[in-house]
Amino acid sequence: MNRKVHDAYFKRVFGQPRHARGMLRAVLPRALVGAIDWRTFGRCSAELVTRTFGQSYPDLLFQAAGPAGQIVFFDYEHQSRPHPFMPHRLRGYAHELTQAWLAGQPRTVRHLPLVVPVVLYHGKRRWRAPRTLEACTHPALSRPDGRRWPTMYLDDLWRVDDGLLVGRDATPLARFALLCLKHARHTRDLASVLRQHDGLTRAVLSTPEGRGDIAAALDYIGFVRPHAWAGDLEALGGLLGEEAEDMARTIAQALIEKGIEQGIEQGIETGQLRGRRDLVARLLAFKFPDLDDDARARVEAADAAQLDRWAERVLTASTLADVFEG
Repeated sequence: MNRKVHDAYFKRVFGQPRHARGMLRAVLPRALVGAIDWRTFGRCSAELVTRTFGQSYPDLLFQAAGPAGQIVFFDYEHQSRPHPFMPHRLRGYAHELTQAWLAGQPRTVRHLPLVVPVVLYHGKRRWRAPRTLEACTHPALSRPDGRRWPTMYLDDLWRVDDGLLVGRDATPLARFALLCLKHARHTRDLASVLRQHDGLTRAVLSTPEGRGDIAAALDYIGFVRPHAWAGDLEALGGLLGEEAEDMARTIAQALIEKGIEQGIEQGIETGQLRGRRDLVARLLAFKFPDLDDDARARVEAADAAQLDRWAERVLTASTLADVFEG
């Protein structure tokens, strides 16, 4: 009897929720069984399965309501012989299922559904294949005490002192990138942070690829903190040298031009003033960090034609008057 016959019989019987329910309750931990509202237990729709999975998909997929109404999926698999990488296969199914579920949720969702894998095995001998993902790796890759290594390590930059970050045994560019990633979005005085480690910055610039590496960093900084960019340019100029400052100004100009192009296209496509007003306000704050309330009020009161003219003038304007009255 081949596997397809086993599968067909397994699915014929346990594809019916009333039969699968009792089997799952018999093998799952009591605490989990008690947390499930089994009255809501049922098969997942065929549409969900076909939309989520490709050529390979779970044998049977059920769902039920858990605590606080949270959804719980049950991946019920059948095996007539041990599979050495069964945990890996189950993890793949769980990943695809949660990804499909997330695609239909609002961005405010904070928890994933629980995916419970259960394997019904009826081979000739006891199951001796791995039962955990960690056990699928070679024993030589275990810890000295015989235990498995964790499946995730977290490098939380905010919990590491800057001195320890730049003191890591790594290349200058790697350590410089850590400072940029940690501080570019959230630290108001980024230039001050980099100034404290100016030796590291100069070390990056001194490498053959240094100019391109610094340009990439400035490009990144410009995108994640556009409103503070003008102030950063002045402060970073003295720190990075004239050549780096020229690169920064080139990148800033490119950002402005890109913003104008995208904003005008969006405005034409949508016909909405809100997008144009937001664009012009961002561009003005981008070039003139001391933008006052009067200027913002003028933007809010402007029509589409005025907004388009002002967006174009930002490129060459030296003052706010040049933008509004030019």
